[in-house]
Amino acid sequence: MNKLVVVRFFATWCKTCQALRPSYDKLASTNPDAIFLDVPVTDTNTNLHQGLGVPSVPYSHIYHPEKGLVEETKLSRKTLAEFGELIEKYATM
Repeated sequence: MNKLVVVRFFATWCKTCQALRPSYDKLASTNPDAIFLDVPVTDTNTNLHQGLGVPSVPYSHIYHPEKGLVEETKLSRKTLAEFGELIEKYATM
């Protein structure tokens, strides 16, 4: 599978995560050539998000099929448009 993978790390208690969800879902629907995954940050998967260097939520990784991890960023209302541009940039590489 040669698709870009976009991973969103979130927590159910995180108000910013909840507020960004509709905009993030819109990014997913407008980028059908990428795979979007949601990873909840919980007490039971601490090793996963800590091992991947996720410092806080909401946070995201972009994985390119040939280059691996190409972007990791804190998500916010201010950065979401730029994040969408990064997805488009890496999807066309």
